[in-house]
Amino acid sequence: MFKMPHQLSSTTNRVVIHTGNILCIDEVKRKAVQNPTEELVESLTYVLHQKQSSINQPAASIVINEDDDYKSLKLCEPECRKDVKVSAKIFVSDFDRNKVQEALNAGLLSLKTPYIESVVLALKAGEPTSLEILKQLWETLEDFVLKKQVYSIGVSDIETDTFVSLYEWAKVKPGIVQINLAHCCVVPPALQEFTKAHDIQLLTHGDPPDVLPNQIANELITGTAPPDSDESSSLKFIWAIRYQVHIKCRGVLTSKGYIMLLEK
Repeated sequence: MFKMPHQLSSTTNRVVIHTGNILCIDEVKRKAVQNPTEELVESLTYVLHQKQSSINQPAASIVINEDDDYKSLKLCEPECRKDVKVSAKIFVSDFDRNKVQEALNAGLLSLKTPYIESVVLALKAGEPTSLEILKQLWETLEDFVLKKQVYSIGVSDIETDTFVSLYEWAKVKPGIVQINLAHCCVVPPALQEFTKAHDIQLLTHGDPPDVLPNQIANELITGTAPPDSDESSSLKFIWAIRYQVHIKCRGVLTSKGYIMLLEK
């Protein structure tokens, strides 16, 4: 891993980072077995090292590595798009529907795809989310489905009772639910039964509750961790969207990457 301090301008309060296709980063490929946070940190470290000039811009908002490999995917071309499947997972610092909307729009615009086949919203494992908050977030996802920009939507790490209530209330029913076996050793039988009865994909995942802790984010960008007494000057993780592109007929993963937002 490269360990180099970067000179972030004091005027910069918003940083958007694109990792590009991390399957092409040797540092990531050499560490095949790693958790998602390690994967993300390794990818960001590489990109920040390669794009140091982007970090030094004296601007309030900067974008790093925006034009990486999106054009090569050719997802805007119907002939190419029909042969692949795009999936995404959204991570947010708190359950603000605007953050969910911004992250998903960033994914659609950056990938230059008219639609994404499936989107999963990451909830916090071990931290139950109220149904009322979840409804607001779900309505945001439903809007994308109604506009035909997303085909299937789902959630991760949700209590069984809450998931059932969400399903019964939702206009667009969840088609996917993910659980983290690190926090739930056994799949709840009631959830198994409900998903089977309603033809819902029940999947497992290994994402941590906090995919990029703020301290790590600051160390990556500036080379130092901010003092606890000066939180106003530190960057904070706002959202990230992880995308994956598979070839349909073979199920081969051809592209995987992250787009993320940090703000002061």
